Amino acid sequence: MSDADPLSALDAVSVKDLKGRCAILIAAPEMAEVERAYYRDRLNFDCDFRFAGSREEGRMLVAGNHGFMPIEMRRSAEASGAIVKRIPLVDARGEQTSQSYYAFWLKSRASPLVEEFAEILEGLFA
Repeated sequence: MSDADPLSALDAVSVKDLKGRCAILIAAPEMAEVERAYYRDRLNFDCDFRFAGSREEGRMLVAGNHGFMPIEMRRSAEASGAIVKRIPLVDARGEQTSQSYYAFWLKSRASPLVEEFAEILEGLFA
């Protein structure tokens, strides 16, 4: 979120706080509607959506106070900049939101390579 946005003074925001604002999403043109539907229908974002082709382009739009950019942060060491501020998204109870990821494969396709790949994925998302 831009440091110029009044919400940037908050320690956390909810989807309700972001209502009516513009969400800047990173997506290829052919995936724009899928991303819009996910944020609107699955995460309950009630706002306009603008698309950027890259994270850098999205950050520039945020820096110019054209909206907020919801991103996943896996490392707490990632710092905010002076112009773009990272603010945790919280649910209705005030708890930080999180997402679960799953990897599936057919039992008939199990192999040592698939299992090794699953272990690598688990390590990346742990």
